[in-house]
Amino acid sequence: ETGQSNESHVRFWVRNRVTSHQKAVLEQRFGEDLGELFLGNFSTTGSGLGMQIVGDFVSKAYGVSGQRALSMGLFGALLEESHFNAWFHWPAVP
Repeated sequence: ETGQSNESHVRFWVRNRVTSHQKAVLEQRFGEDLGELFLGNFSTTGSGLGMQIVGDFVSKAYGVSGQRALSMGLFGALLEESHFNAWFHWPAVP
């Protein structure tokens, strides 16, 4: 199933606290579509690559475009009241 780990890939999940200001910035910039974080160079600090580096690595590992990897559920993010959650999949080694 899309977005689930199985014998073909493992899922990594990261959960970090966010301030109300950080949450508001993310909601204003991305709305409900936080997956777009993996396709652009958005960074809360204004430097670095942000989540784009994860999107690049994962899409290359699966041999698909970043947009295709996002639609396949190979990476994504969601925002809770006080937490930012991000996940990505990686091909399992048999």
